[in-house]
Amino acid sequence: MVSLEEIIPLEEMNNETLITSVAPGAERRIAHKPWTCRLTVGGPKAQALRFQNSHWDRRLKAQHGELLETSTGRFVVQFESEAPVLGRLTLLSCRWPKLVLLLQYEFEAERTMGLAKATAGLLDEVALRY
Repeated sequence: MVSLEEIIPLEEMNNETLITSVAPGAERRIAHKPWTCRLTVGGPKAQALRFQNSHWDRRLKAQHGELLETSTGRFVVQFESEAPVLGRLTLLSCRWPKLVLLLQYEFEAERTMGLAKATAGLLDEVALRY
């Protein structure tokens, strides 16, 4: 019989470690629940198009993005993120002061939903727990 210390030393164990009985040394990490986000960008046509073609997704650390709508002066995308995006959204709005960035988000692990509006570095947010 193998002891737990032989599989994973105690100093390396944390709340995310899950012991399995597959084989000695085997471990599995519990996946973090992602933030589900829907970003709507509105403003002048040229600015919205430039924003859409920029690396906004890298700045927000967006994963699994899906374009929902694109029209004159409007861009809507849904994505997931492993970390909160409100701080990065505010910084991104500083770079695009003529655009309005509207973010709907949900974090199921903490049962939180919210709506945030960022314009020229200013953030207005409403969040609720369910």
